[in-house]
Amino acid sequence: MKNYALFARIINPVLFLVFLTVALAIFARPVFCQTLTFEQAKAKMAELTTQVKALDKEIADELDKAIKIEINSMPKGEFETTTAYDERLKQNEAKKAELVAKFDAVKTERLAILNKEIETLTTQTYSMPVAIELGVYRADMERFPFVVSSMNKKGSLPVSRSIASQFKEAFPTLSPVGYFQIQREGEPRLVYVVVEYNNEPLIAQTDRKIEEIKEAASLKGHGRKINAVAFNRDGSLIASGSDDKLIKIWSVKQNSLLTTLQGHARYVKSLAFHPFEPILVSGCNDGNVIIWQIEQSSPLRTIFAHENGVNSVAISSDGNTLATAGFDKTIKLWNIADGQLLKTFTGHTDEVKSVAFSPDGWTLVSGSLDLSIKLWNVRDGSLIKSTKGHLLWINSVAFSPDGELVASCSDDRTVKLWSVHDLSPIRKITGFSAPVTSITFSRPEGLTLACVTEDGEITFVKTEDGSIVKMIKGSTGTIKSANYDSNGKKFVSAGDDKIVKIWEIVYDPISELASAGFGTSRSTTNQTGLPPMLTADVRFSEPSGNNYLDANETGVLTIVLKNSGKGTAVGASANLIGNVPKELDFPMKTYIGDIAPDSLKTIEIPLMARYKIPSDSVSLICNITEMSGFNIDPMRIQFPTKEYNIKLVKAGVVIDDNSQNGMIESGEIVDITVRIQNQGTSLAKSVVAVIRIGENVFYAGKMAQERFEKFDLGDIASGDFKDVSVKIFTNAVATDVPVFLTLSEYYREYGAQNIPLELAFNKRITTMQEFIVQGKDAGAGFQTGGFSIDVEMNIPSGTIRQNDAVALIIANRDYQNADIPDVEYAQRDGEFMKQYLMKTLGYREGNIFLEKDATQSRFKTALEKLKNAARDTADVFFYYVGHGAPDPEQKRGFFVPVDCDPNYVSIGGIGLDDFYRDLENVKARNITVVVDACFSGSSDKGMIIKNISPVMIEVEKKYIGAPNLTEFTSASGDEVSSWFPEKKHSLYTYYFLKGLQGEANANKDGILTVGELQAYLNEKIPYEARRLNNRQQTPSVTPERDNRVLVRY
Repeated sequence: MKNYALFARIINPVLFLVFLTVALAIFARPVFCQTLTFEQAKAKMAELTTQVKALDKEIADELDKAIKIEINSMPKGEFETTTAYDERLKQNEAKKAELVAKFDAVKTERLAILNKEIETLTTQTYSMPVAIELGVYRADMERFPFVVSSMNKKGSLPVSRSIASQFKEAFPTLSPVGYFQIQREGEPRLVYVVVEYNNEPLIAQTDRKIEEIKEAASLKGHGRKINAVAFNRDGSLIASGSDDKLIKIWSVKQNSLLTTLQGHARYVKSLAFHPFEPILVSGCNDGNVIIWQIEQSSPLRTIFAHENGVNSVAISSDGNTLATAGFDKTIKLWNIADGQLLKTFTGHTDEVKSVAFSPDGWTLVSGSLDLSIKLWNVRDGSLIKSTKGHLLWINSVAFSPDGELVASCSDDRTVKLWSVHDLSPIRKITGFSAPVTSITFSRPEGLTLACVTEDGEITFVKTEDGSIVKMIKGSTGTIKSANYDSNGKKFVSAGDDKIVKIWEIVYDPISELASAGFGTSRSTTNQTGLPPMLTADVRFSEPSGNNYLDANETGVLTIVLKNSGKGTAVGASANLIGNVPKELDFPMKTYIGDIAPDSLKTIEIPLMARYKIPSDSVSLICNITEMSGFNIDPMRIQFPTKEYNIKLVKAGVVIDDNSQNGMIESGEIVDITVRIQNQGTSLAKSVVAVIRIGENVFYAGKMAQERFEKFDLGDIASGDFKDVSVKIFTNAVATDVPVFLTLSEYYREYGAQNIPLELAFNKRITTMQEFIVQGKDAGAGFQTGGFSIDVEMNIPSGTIRQNDAVALIIANRDYQNADIPDVEYAQRDGEFMKQYLMKTLGYREGNIFLEKDATQSRFKTALEKLKNAARDTADVFFYYVGHGAPDPEQKRGFFVPVDCDPNYVSIGGIGLDDFYRDLENVKARNITVVVDACFSGSSDKGMIIKNISPVMIEVEKKYIGAPNLTEFTSASGDEVSSWFPEKKHSLYTYYFLKGLQGEANANKDGILTVGELQAYLNEKIPYEARRLNNRQQTPSVTPERDNRVLVRY
């Protein structure tokens, strides 16, 4: 109230009352300090900003009132002398100036109070539920990316590999909470998102406000301009490369030079640290790339990479692959382990200035002086997308940490952001005063992009909208290179001034809370005064179940801590140490937190074995520590590791030729199928097969100059196999069939080159009817992945020739209704039933009607053909494999044609009773019917009739077969007919053919009867159905004609 007393002495009592009214109205508002919701804070902000805007007018109005009261502005009086009037005017001016000053002081004080309230509002956070859309888990980053659509914000939740799948399943039941700051204009600023899972907060930053950027150090030592700077993985080292041909390694902690690397003959242009090893890669415009051992300060390997010089180097996230870009307009990929060239990418028309790997290592981006940006597939070397990026030379390209954005910068003084999926433009950032020479995304979230220019400016912009966050003067000359450390708190830049500058980035406290963890205070002492008592149970597990931590596998160390004491264990942590292979990655320290009395806490520590890990026995020491010293005695954990072992082989080759004579003949198109098997013990990743053809051999349907065909087979597990097929033909002068197979995989170390397929010319070889194994290299313990299926080999020849006998085979596999599961092996069943009819039962091929995927119309037409072709002195054979279905109302069974809707089977199907009545009119000596289908409404892949109870329907048999008919059926009543995937046939047909092959001829007299075959089926089918699918399947034959002869061998 000092101001009020002062005014009381200066102005008269009346004026003081006026002023006091104004002052009380202005000051009598409490300073904001209570906890508000975001909506309340928004309303409060609107009120305060309105007051700020109105303050000038409010003060001015009250000032006018005071002036009118205090100042005598009357004209010169009749009896007032001129001297007195002039004195009065002078006093008025003085009083007016005094009033203005006093009211300005009031305004300033009030404005300060309002701004303090506004600052209080803007520096607090307000929580409220927020909807986020979870993306696909990034195992390489151990994060789930997400989008907050309503806020146009992106983020990523840190989730360990060990719980990623469980978290994904639980996510729909979780309630993400957003923590907001309010801006002066009242709009929310989403700072971070918290998702509570298993009583632990998972925190993701969505904004990181830079408060200040301070120069932490200026490191001098280079004699000429610096072209490249880089942080190592943990941010403890900086490397710099210069026109003085030297590379210097600096300690970030000590701000001092550690060592100087010498070996290049010209300017050092680019640097990249290995993500795991103490290795640095440098590129020089002498054309060489040097891989350095930092600890020894010596070259590990020198690679001559590009004519006329190397512009850029980059290392993939797994540390296996090096990318280089050069003046020769090419990009090359190298194996870091041995320096071998893996691939060369061509397509740029001018020198390539910059390359960068995506975080997952599968994609490469390049920028060139030809003004284009290109995306490349690392695995197969193909160009994914190309676009014209800028109006002038492109100087640098970079991937965002989440792999969703590509950034580019140019001499045209712009920076552009592109979608990694199709290189479509997302944002153009302008306003730079000079060409932009380098760009780098902030870590770990990529919320900010740092851009450096030829005039020495460093500009930090938001990636979400391109707005400028901070701008500093980094150098008096051109800055050539800049980089963030891994946590985004340090930044390094260098350029023409020959100085390496380290900058410290200070973020606002709210952002730091989000980056450090959930912003709640924790007690660091035991508040109960009673001691905890900790015990631990440690278990090792790995996903394959073989009790080895295999290469490329992530195991889990599960620690269950129990506090059986009376006091709380505070700030417990698990610390792992041990002499372990360098290819084993794990966090050395894992924070556990507080453990209440009589409670348990479980943590999982991931143990990731890289693919180069050797077979070894790993011994780790686990120390559990507690902040008050209530530690657990060290525990030793031992487990074996298993090295990466794959063996890709050609396991089998078969052909399918048009003439069906099993020979490759001149001009004939032949379908060749090659089976590729992994006979190693590890998963073979990203397997690629290339089939190359030699002289006088050509691909069907392709240009004559095309000499190889490539197949991306994906991953092949241990013991598994995949097939590839090509169609070829030979010309008239061919005397052999030179066809070769080359196999490669992700690491490009375990393949095989130019394996001959050993195809004979004009000589009977393996056909689709006579599969023969080609698996000589199969490893111990592996069944070869060749094409051998016993019932398809050595089909016996019967001694009876039935030249007049006729047969109809219906093999329905591919059903037109998407709701009906296909009958996977039906057509294969039909093909080999035909082979047995010809070779074993003596039928002529021309008398066998084979209908694949028969519609109702074709089914009925085929039956008519059968009736017309039958003779009363010969046999008739009918075989059906496909779906059967019941009519739930009539309890009638139906064959299901491929165009039939099972829900209307009485209209679109073929009734069994109608079928058998038609057979009564067929003239034949004997009729054999084999039905490999069930009529319960289900199949081996589920129900085929929709919207009915899953209880199977048993059809009523209302027909009586012809007296000369023998009916074989695969299942009885409401049972389901099973498949036999291992043999690639239906279960019933496989054993029916196996019986015809001779297995059912129990007494080995060379005569197979109906009774013998049925006895064999009754023995095999029920047992195998239970073994394969744990269900009942009972074959039957009616009527029982045990002595009827089927085959004479």
